[in-house]
Amino acid sequence: MFISVLLATHNRDSILERTLKSMLDLKMHGAEWELIVIDNAGSSVTKAICEKFGQRLPLLYLVETKPGKNNALNRGLNYAKSDLLVFTDDDVIVEQDWLWQLYSAAQRYPDHDLFGGKVEPYFPPGVKLDARIVIDHPVTRVAYAAVDLGQNDQPTSASSIWGPNMMVRRRVFNAGLGFDPNIGPRQSASYIMGSEASLLLPAEKAGFKGMYVSGATVNHQIRPEQMKFEWFRARAQRMGRGKAVNSKEEIAKFKMVFGVPRFLYRKLVKLFLMKSISRVFSSKEQRFDNEMQYYSWLGFYKQYREGIPE
Repeated sequence: MFISVLLATHNRDSILERTLKSMLDLKMHGAEWELIVIDNAGSSVTKAICEKFGQRLPLLYLVETKPGKNNALNRGLNYAKSDLLVFTDDDVIVEQDWLWQLYSAAQRYPDHDLFGGKVEPYFPPGVKLDARIVIDHPVTRVAYAAVDLGQNDQPTSASSIWGPNMMVRRRVFNAGLGFDPNIGPRQSASYIMGSEASLLLPAEKAGFKGMYVSGATVNHQIRPEQMKFEWFRARAQRMGRGKAVNSKEEIAKFKMVFGVPRFLYRKLVKLFLMKSISRVFSSKEQRFDNEMQYYSWLGFYKQYREGIPE
């Protein structure tokens, strides 16, 4: 059997180098694999790093000049040789048996097509988390893509499978599903979030089943800027944009005013007042929650003002 690993990257050379270095220690017990790195910037530095590691890894380096992580992944799919397609990010440190655990799970669960595993945040040494951030809040866990469903394999929904650690059988793509090129990271601070969700949620709706693989673990490198409150505000808006796109069919039944669902105006005013009042009278947890809710719905509003992509 054979397994393909795909990751997209964009000008994160030092982090990418740590990711590739961790893959040197993968234990595959004789199974063959390939690594496809798709450079979404065409950087000479990124190319040099891939060429260096290509001497020790089964690495294919590609360039996708059209901005967008999903554009890069869609290009990589055209070159992947396996029916087992593993997707990860350029900012992970993988455990030695990570890929073998996913590969083995595909054999154990032939009726499942969507696989995810454990993702643990890895914080940079010497950098303090902004005091306004609540580390054990659901928003923070989602922001850091932290996933831990326990010590046993178990069926799971698409919402518990995250980009740093996911595997999809090719038959999902053969069914006409794929990564939406309008969604996901790109060279813009206000992109629509939901790169993997644009594939996984429709796949789940089409009847493809998910499985959590307890032994498949990656460590997600948290960058210093991701430990600042301002980053969380911006991310909440990107999440709101993604929610607007992914829920467009449901929202279509509401009355629109100036291209925006009418209920949203009242909701934003209410959330703004709650956010303002909580700064004085509420706990740290409630303040953080109110801030994130407001900026998420603000992103939702902005996306409707700019237009929902078809």
